Amino acid sequence: MKMSINFKGLVFCLTLIFFSPDLYALNDSKKIILQIKSYLNSIKKLKADFIQVAPDGGVRQGKLYLDLPGKIRLEYINPDDLLITSQGFWLVLQDRKLKYTNNVPLRETPLDFFLNKKLSFDKKNLNIIIKRELGLILLKIKDLKKYHKSTLMMEFTENPIVLKKWIVSDEFDNKTSVLLQNLNILENISHLLFFPAEFQSEEN
Repeated sequence: MKMSINFKGLVFCLTLIFFSPDLYALNDSKKIILQIKSYLNSIKKLKADFIQVAPDGGVRQGKLYLDLPGKIRLEYINPDDLLITSQGFWLVLQDRKLKYTNNVPLRETPLDFFLNKKLSFDKKNLNIIIKRELGLILLKIKDLKKYHKSTLMMEFTENPIVLKKWIVSDEFDNKTSVLLQNLNILENISHLLFFPAEFQSEEN
């Protein structure tokens, strides 16, 4: 008894398997993740201007310095009362006008993923969403075990891939965005930039 094979049906099934939109989207996401990982690994030292928008709509500007892994300086201007620094372990938030300092473990913030180059996208505890929107690549990262339900969204231009913006959302979905402008890759940068400000005690 001969078996008849429906070649047209077989070709159709194979087409569904190998060229389905879901599978293409999955492969495309993996490709984008590899490109982003390569780009982030290539970043060592940089400076940029930034515009920050707070959850209440307040807008601040300043200078950003990075020396990866771990080091960041966000120096606010006009007014210049706020300073945020990190050398890889603590995220130090300072009000230079009030001479107040608050230390937060960097590992407890979503920025730890970026600053310390923890780029293990295949970790089971990471919820990662990739999508394209208006010529941008949006990478949303949420650590299901950490960061107190906060999420980090990074926006990249697509061709070439360049970091343009990040958005941190807290557990109440309050969003703080940082838009980067005039980004410059540096060969050298002073390590002194990443030290917090020292406040002199006032004597009575």
